[in-house]
Amino acid sequence: NINSFLTDAIAISNMYRTESETTVGLLASYATARTAYDKEYLDNHTNHVQNEVQLFANSIDVPVLNFTDLFHDLDVEFDILISCVSPRATEKGTCPLFEGAQELIEKTKMVYDARINAYTKVLEDLEDSITIYKTSVNRAFENSKNFYEGRTRGKLS
Repeated sequence: NINSFLTDAIAISNMYRTESETTVGLLASYATARTAYDKEYLDNHTNHVQNEVQLFANSIDVPVLNFTDLFHDLDVEFDILISCVSPRATEKGTCPLFEGAQELIEKTKMVYDARINAYTKVLEDLEDSITIYKTSVNRAFENSKNFYEGRTRGKLS
């Protein structure tokens, strides 16, 4: 009885496998055929559009470009751009559109040079004040020392 049950189960399993393989094979064949159909359909439609686009493109008159003038104009525009955004010397031209990088750098340098000069002056004044203060303290210390030694000598003598 168990052997007959196992035999039936194996037979059912083999039938299911065969049926599944057939179904998957049919689906794969259908997918391949559908892909070929879609490709041919798109080729037919895009060829039609491509032909129309080609006819339209051929009907457009394109002017002849003078590359010498074009590159000269680009060179001039590039030179203006460089004068606006780079810190190159102003002898080669300044930015005609706004205050360029070199002018801003020069202004900033002048501001910071003035600040550094002011800070240097303050530091020099402080150094002079410190020197005067040290001299005054040393003098006061010497006076105190002389005063103390003079009084002490007078009492001991």
